[in-house]
Amino acid sequence: MATVIDRLKQQPVRRALSLPPSPAIAVLPFVNLMPDNENEYFSDGAPRKELTKALTQVTGLRVASTIAARRYKGKTGDPREVAEELGVSALVSGSVRKVGNRIRLTAHLVSGVDAVRPLVGDLRARPG
Repeated sequence: MATVIDRLKQQPVRRALSLPPSPAIAVLPFVNLMPDNENEYFSDGAPRKELTKALTQVTGLRVASTIAARRYKGKTGDPREVAEELGVSALVSGSVRKVGNRIRLTAHLVSGVDAVRPLVGDLRARPG
């Protein structure tokens, strides 16, 4: 009479199920929509760095480095290709605009799988 262990040994080996990798996101450089280029530093820095920093606090979410994402500054392309190159499943892109004494940030969350925009955000603030 075969024991339980003997029967288990006779069964074909099954591979363990692989869990999907943890979700990952990249924050691309924001586009400067301000007429003067002297504010270019702002669109390059503050919004993207703050958003990246906030996203790193989300448990289970991997965030691509700002250095890796920076190479896409001023470039357009298929979000699926960009996401694949960066090894992420979603992208955040956006723009910065100054109107009078107000700054307007617009951000888009884009799926790196099917290029769908499930979320668009808009934030208006007064500098200072």
